[in-house]
Amino acid sequence: MKKDPARIDRLFAAARLAIRDEQVAASAAKDDAPPSDEHGGKTLSEEEFAAAVAAELNAVRTNPQSYIPYLEAMLTQFSGNILTIPSEGIRLQTEEGPTAVQDCLVFLKAHQPVDYLVLEPNMSKAAVDHALDLGNNGAVSHTGSDGSTMVGRLEHYGEWKGSIGELLAFGLCRPRNVVLQLLVDDGVPTRGDRMSLMDNKFKSVGVGFHTHKFQKFVCVLDFAGGFGALGTSCSGCTRAPPSFCRRMRYSETMIPTTIDLCSGQAHDGQARARAGGNHVGRRARPPEHPV
Repeated sequence: MKKDPARIDRLFAAARLAIRDEQVAASAAKDDAPPSDEHGGKTLSEEEFAAAVAAELNAVRTNPQSYIPYLEAMLTQFSGNILTIPSEGIRLQTEEGPTAVQDCLVFLKAHQPVDYLVLEPNMSKAAVDHALDLGNNGAVSHTGSDGSTMVGRLEHYGEWKGSIGELLAFGLCRPRNVVLQLLVDDGVPTRGDRMSLMDNKFKSVGVGFHTHKFQKFVCVLDFAGGFGALGTSCSGCTRAPPSFCRRMRYSETMIPTTIDLCSGQAHDGQARARAGGNHVGRRARPPEHPV
C-alpha cells in the first residue's frame, strides 16, 4: 500500500498538538498548587520525573532568560572549581569552575525562544530501557550492554522523523539540576549538550531515569524531530516507512553520524573521548564530597 508523505506529516502534527495541549493543561493546573520546592516535597514517580524534566526543558527553550536566576545562583556556590549543590547534598569538582556558567549566561541572554517539546511516552520507554541498562551495569555509554543503539531503541517503540539525538546526565536526581548540568556543559568546548537542548529541529523528547551502580543516578534524554506509532516498512527497509527513506541526520552526543535508513549504513565521525576517564556523551559525574 502506497503511503502519502503529506498525510503522515498531518498525522504527526495532529498527534503532537493533542499531546501538547494535554501537557499544557496539566502544567496550568499545577500553577494553582501551593508553592513548594522543585519536587513538590515528595519523591517523584518515573512518569512524574519525566514530566518534570520536560517542563524544565520547555521553560528554558520557550523562555531562555527564565533560567538566568538559576545560573546566577550557581555562581555563588563555587569555591574555586568546586561547586556545591545544596539541593543534592553534594559538592562537585568541575573543570572550568564559574567560567562555563558565565558562558551559559551570555548564551541564554542572547538566545531567542525555540519550540515547545512534546513528551512522548513511547520515546520515554526507550530512554528508560537505556537508563536501566546503564544503571544496573554501571556503564556510561550510548551503546547498550546488548549492543543496542539509540536508533534501535527508539525504533522498537515507534518511528522517528527528521533528526534524533541522545544526551546522558549522571549524578543528579533533581530535574532542574539535570537540565542545568547539560545546559552549562562544563568541560566541553563545543557545548554540544547545550546546543542540543536548545535545537529547534527537535520537537519531541523522551526521558528515562534510574539509580546508577557507580555514578549515583543516570538520566537519559532522547530527542526527535517527530515520533509516531509503528507502521509498515518499505521494500528492502526494515527500519522505517517510505516517507522516512531519505538521508537523515542523527547524533549520539559527540558522535556525529549520518545514516541511510534504507541501506542501514552509518558513517561515524570521530568519537571524542575526554581526558580523565570521561566517556563519549555526557561526562561521568565528577568526584563528589558530602556537603
